[in-house]
Amino acid sequence: MGSSHPNIVPYGSFPASDGSIIIAVLSESFWGKLCEALGRPELAADPRFASPALRRERRDEVDQLISDVTRTRTVAEWEKRLTQADVPHAPVLGVTAALAHPHAVAREMVVTAEHAAVGPVKVVGRPIKFPGAKQPPVTAPPTLGQHTETVLREQLGYGEGEIEKLRRDGVIDRRGRP
Repeated sequence: MGSSHPNIVPYGSFPASDGSIIIAVLSESFWGKLCEALGRPELAADPRFASPALRRERRDEVDQLISDVTRTRTVAEWEKRLTQADVPHAPVLGVTAALAHPHAVAREMVVTAEHAAVGPVKVVGRPIKFPGAKQPPVTAPPTLGQHTETVLREQLGYGEGEIEKLRRDGVIDRRGRP
């Protein structure tokens, strides 16, 4: 069903002239508000769409009516109109725009970490945060073999002699070797 909801109509992504916007008529009170925001107040009184069940039965028709209107304005214009009408909505963002969104910035969803080979790099921050809890620092991806000795020694209990034999036999530290 893509972004649509199996029981709620309309609910999903609708085309704008420059992108897409999610509209969610989560309860009956939003249907009339949406119709007003769309400039189609007569739809709220149309007997074909008088209840959630009737709109669900006519999903394709409802979605087409809305799409015909939403594609006439930009996402920003729809955000303004739907906000003013108190209709739940959100722009559909690409990855770059989503990571630059004020909410993502405020939650530190992109942070800088020091990479062993290339210096500072931008990486995705921790998605789960607990208020008041200290967050461990986010680290950059390791270079090939960066933690091999630590894992062998601390996790697997290898001694220095065993690690050196693995190195001599070409099992570890193969960077630059054929």
